[in-house]
Amino acid sequence: MSAVLPLGHAVRHARNNYSSQSSHAATLPKLTYVATIGIASPKSRDPRNPNRNGIVSPKSEFGIGASPELEFQVFDTDRRLGQNPEAVAIKTFISQLSRSVRCPMKSSDPVRISLFGDIMIHGRVLEAISSRGRRSVIDQVRGIIGDTDLAIGNFELPICPDAVTPKNMLFSPPEAAEIVSDFGFDAVSLATNHMWDHGRETVENTLALVKSSGLEVFGLGDKTGSLPRPIVINKAGVRIGLVGYATASTITKLRCYTGAAPSRRLIQEDCSGLREKCNAIVISVHGGSGGCPEPELRKWARTALDNGAVAYVVHHAHRISGFEEIGDGVAAYGLGNLTGQSGRHGMCIRLDVDGGGVSDWSYELFGIDQWGLPVPGDQNQREELEQIVSRINSILARDDYESYYWRMLPDTDRRSNSFRSLRRDLKTHGWRIMLSRFRRLRPHHLRLMWHLLTKR
Repeated sequence: MSAVLPLGHAVRHARNNYSSQSSHAATLPKLTYVATIGIASPKSRDPRNPNRNGIVSPKSEFGIGASPELEFQVFDTDRRLGQNPEAVAIKTFISQLSRSVRCPMKSSDPVRISLFGDIMIHGRVLEAISSRGRRSVIDQVRGIIGDTDLAIGNFELPICPDAVTPKNMLFSPPEAAEIVSDFGFDAVSLATNHMWDHGRETVENTLALVKSSGLEVFGLGDKTGSLPRPIVINKAGVRIGLVGYATASTITKLRCYTGAAPSRRLIQEDCSGLREKCNAIVISVHGGSGGCPEPELRKWARTALDNGAVAYVVHHAHRISGFEEIGDGVAAYGLGNLTGQSGRHGMCIRLDVDGGGVSDWSYELFGIDQWGLPVPGDQNQREELEQIVSRINSILARDDYESYYWRMLPDTDRRSNSFRSLRRDLKTHGWRIMLSRFRRLRPHHLRLMWHLLTKR
């Protein structure tokens, strides 16, 4: 028989534990432990059941997303194993471990990942920095981010260089990237609907400043026009893959530094490419209208989590929404803001990830003060936010959710918000650019337009 054991100490512990309590210790048969190195390959794992490992050849490439483990084979050289109760107990102990124990050599403690929504450094946030001091603002934000190993958010606004005349007020100053880094963030998505508001020079300036501040960047392609590539971050031996999408047509299918719109095919491809390299995959989507999520957002979430992702988070509407557990992962459909006066509240998803995937997860809710900065809020405010999430979660649990969503749509402010966004984009980009982007419309866009116009 064989069992997956951490460095052999479990076998020694089992033998000592059973033999030290028995008067028959001296009669234990001689057991030979032969260790063979194997790699627990993600390819041989069931993504929905992280305890199901496969041991493959030692020739596998060591360390690229794999969890190295030792396989111990137990040979009864005296052939008296079945006759000795202590030895039988050891055999039983090892048999149980073979079904449940996994011990990556690289990381024994889980890595805490904290996922936040939109980070906006402009307006009232800059006023707070000017009046109260930068350190005071950083400390306030860090109090919400808390103790974490990896903080990930959405860098909402581009950073305009001095040579560029902004087309609207939605941009950040040059020090914004350094401020976000000082908040404690490790990686940010740049796949936002505002990233191209002020042209290519601003996008390149934003990329350069964000990277120079020490932040990892995902969600944008390169200057050749290729689709954005997922990134992998290694924290204490745990490898986390990050993928960023945006539903807005103003960021997708551009000739350079393009974003990517989510689709089932693209999500499957990205997750497939990361499963061989990562212990956990996080999908970040900039889209949605807030409140109850569009049916398409839920379909993409299920595709992501069914293909190995552990978290699928949505931001853009500056409002919190509900969440649901799908398999061993979580989909959160509205993280709101971390900073910025456009939002009133935010949500943080916290994941504890080890070599076997997510061991635990939780969420936290917080408010946004008059300066556009996060605050814990008092008991009444937290209860109000919990009620918002609970109400949406109860709707998500409906069997007829999709038909209910379309029946509910005319009673919301979705139509006015959509047309207001269209007018803003026309003013920013002009008719010619907007007309050229009709080729990027996807079926869910047309379906939404039909329901908004007909009020069905």
